[in-house]
Amino acid sequence: MNLFAIHVLQTHDSISSQSKRNFIEAINTVQRTSFANEEQAKVEFDNTATTSFLLKNGVFQEKELVNDAHIIPTLDRPIIEESVNQALSLIGDVNINLLNLLNSVIGSISVYSIPERDGGSISNAIGHIWLSPLKEWDRRYYGEMLVHELIHNCVFLEDMVRTIMPNTNLLGVEDALSISAIRQTRRPYDKSFHSACVVTGIMYYYNQIGESERGLQYLPSLRNTVTDLQKSYSKLAEQNLFVLSPNGYDILNDLQTFSQDLDYSVFENSLSLS
Repeated sequence: MNLFAIHVLQTHDSISSQSKRNFIEAINTVQRTSFANEEQAKVEFDNTATTSFLLKNGVFQEKELVNDAHIIPTLDRPIIEESVNQALSLIGDVNINLLNLLNSVIGSISVYSIPERDGGSISNAIGHIWLSPLKEWDRRYYGEMLVHELIHNCVFLEDMVRTIMPNTNLLGVEDALSISAIRQTRRPYDKSFHSACVVTGIMYYYNQIGESERGLQYLPSLRNTVTDLQKSYSKLAEQNLFVLSPNGYDILNDLQTFSQDLDYSVFENSLSLS
């Protein structure tokens, strides 16, 4: 099963700290990034190189950084870092393999103050998550955000190594536009594909922390998105245009199967490093 699109990482019985160092070193070299390269994901508040990289790549706008408005005040940092660590502990308490995956893939968790945005990740910054937390976030929601952005990273990595969407010129054409499971609007194929993966992972996260009902609120939108992705794929395939690789199509089928069966055990198979 490729539901988490993470099998690129599962080449050893376990992922050693040396493997993590090799991975982050390689990804930093390829991307020209400077993400932390430690055994566990590192919370950062004022990495100017990363901020400049995100600005250059269109994640931030100049106006959001005026007068250092994006920088978290020093007095607030310990509270936020503790909240992130509590969320990581929550994930580890219920599923150590999921925490190990996060620590294996993510080098830096950058924290900013960007109004009206929760956080994000981008395809040319694999190994990185950025957050813009609100004071009312509890450790459960911090955990959801970390899992959300981890899955984006995993899909980016899977696409880079094994290919999911080989023809980027097709992603934004009219016949490829598909309903996003998160925004509920038609978006380019890759955005909606990512949304289906993310929603599936969030459902799994809430199942693991004992709040399955909270995750199940996403089920109708997941089913709707998977169906729409399949229709878009077929519509393009009829024109001999293929928006997904065979691997990508297998992942889409896995998403469809999960959305019907709700068999959370498939995640255990996907996450297991044994």
